[in-house]
Amino acid sequence: MDLDVALKILIGVLIVVAVIGVPVLLKLWRVADELSMTLQTLNQRLPLVMKNIEEITANLNSTTDTLNQKLQSIAGASARSRLLISDIIGNLGLLSPLIARVPVLRLLRNSVAVVRGFRVFLDVLLRGNKASAG
Repeated sequence: MDLDVALKILIGVLIVVAVIGVPVLLKLWRVADELSMTLQTLNQRLPLVMKNIEEITANLNSTTDTLNQKLQSIAGASARSRLLISDIIGNLGLLSPLIARVPVLRLLRNSVAVVRGFRVFLDVLLRGNKASAG
């Protein structure tokens, strides 16, 4: 009789496991089917995505190379212009004593002094007339 009760309990447990297991197995089957469709879609689109990434990478590499070449040419031009400017400034230091000795500049400096003196003279002359007339 103990064996009979044990078998009935075992059959009851198996029925409960089957009742619980069937929905779980159906759910797993649906998930597997959805994963299969997702994997198929991914396999179809992945080559296009990879191709786009390769094109973007190639364009980025090309742009980087072009930018690097432009920067190197600008750096070369900058170095050359820096040398040219330093030469010009150095040579201006040598030319400034010669420019100061040129008679035209002395004449110009003296002319400016004469014009200033004449203007002061006229200013004093005109102020004097205004003071005596007022």
